[in-house]
Amino acid sequence: AANRLGVFSFLTKNEATVKEIADGLSCKERGIKSLLDALVGCGYVLESNGKYEMSPQARKSLTPDSPHSVNNFLELNYLNWEWLGDLEKAIRTGMSLDMHHSELLDPEGWRRYIYGLHDLSKMAAKEVVLRFRLKPTQKLLLDIGGGHGVYAAEYCRKYPFLKSMIFDLPPSVEVGKEIV
Repeated sequence: AANRLGVFSFLTKNEATVKEIADGLSCKERGIKSLLDALVGCGYVLESNGKYEMSPQARKSLTPDSPHSVNNFLELNYLNWEWLGDLEKAIRTGMSLDMHHSELLDPEGWRRYIYGLHDLSKMAAKEVVLRFRLKPTQKLLLDIGGGHGVYAAEYCRKYPFLKSMIFDLPPSVEVGKEIV
């Protein structure tokens, strides 16, 4: 909620009081105060003398323009909640839920999905490349389902002799083109 309401973006600019944040985000003070209290409890926000600011860790991962931002992943969680809402129906009927089916996600849904996966992959890509090494004889990397391109790009950075090809569903590829 803090991400969608703009609390992180607001606090990235400067520290502020509950009233300043509520007014700036067109929210009620009571709701913002409750949200801020929760964010303080989680360590994302610091409070001192009635003023709130981002914690150093939150500044790194929750500032929208940070290279380490996970804000898109937070948006992906809204889709996850929607999908999990159909879990009972899937269990009752025995039908699986194919979240990659093109009718399940509209273009904006695909965008949230791939950008959310992109945020997670940025955190893991260097580790994956370190653990799964390539030999100089390997010249081509085929990344199946890697529409955001993070893993392929990281491998190509590590191995300049490597060329990569990404194979994914068309809506994923369209979003991946924006990212790449």
